[in-house]
Amino acid sequence: MNWIKNILKQDVEPENTKQIIRWWEAKRLYYNLIMTVTGLLCVIIVLLVTGADLNRKEALSAMFFIIFYGISANVLYSSGWVIEILVRKNLKDTGIKKIGPLFFITGTTISVLLTLAFLILAIVPLWIKF
Repeated sequence: MNWIKNILKQDVEPENTKQIIRWWEAKRLYYNLIMTVTGLLCVIIVLLVTGADLNRKEALSAMFFIIFYGISANVLYSSGWVIEILVRKNLKDTGIKKIGPLFFITGTTISVLLTLAFLILAIVPLWIKF
């Protein structure tokens, strides 16, 4: 668990926008690793449960969706530092200190849960008999 503390460490309160962005961008690789592992597990589970034998067109379609999803997730990741900048600008005198780690954990958790929701949406219909 020490490695998680090291990832989330924010030794000093950022003094400017550049420091906020730098902190977030230093964490982007970890976010992408978490999302990649989550996404791969979901794909593997769907393939195992459905016994899917994708043809070339279906495989390309799935790849397009996965790439689009990854790009979208990274665009939303960037909203983390945008929100932190806005919060710090508008709540300057409230004593807010190290909110980057809180926003990172919250955003990453939401991203993982959204990815898992796609897994559930793909599998549940197989169990429901109409």
